[in-house]
Amino acid sequence: MGLLNNSNQGKQGIDFEGVQWGKIHPSDIDFVLEFKNEVLILGEVKYKGSEMSTGQRLMLERLCDSWHTGKSFIIFVHHEHNDETTDIPLSECEVYKLYYQGNWYNRSGSVKDKINDILKNFKIEL
Repeated sequence: MGLLNNSNQGKQGIDFEGVQWGKIHPSDIDFVLEFKNEVLILGEVKYKGSEMSTGQRLMLERLCDSWHTGKSFIIFVHHEHNDETTDIPLSECEVYKLYYQGNWYNRSGSVKDKINDILKNFKIEL
């Protein structure tokens, strides 16, 4: 089960029916990390070959761009985990793209390595 308190609850979907305004409806963020009120990392996980919807991408970019230090990122990762009865291990996901200061960059490597690179770049020690 890892760090999830209740894996079954984490699998529950949220029905957004009746909570929308035209094409605008709630969205989710798959993971968020904040380090020492300096660095913000928003993460989205999709199956390999999938892209974010335009609305979700814009929401994440706007949140990222509004972070008070400018040290904010979106890490977009892909997975190939096909077993729907088990959780997707984020540690095994591959970084696909990285967003920083208004631009998307193609990237590769593990999620942990990419986050460690960001923290090292900004001299964030834990």
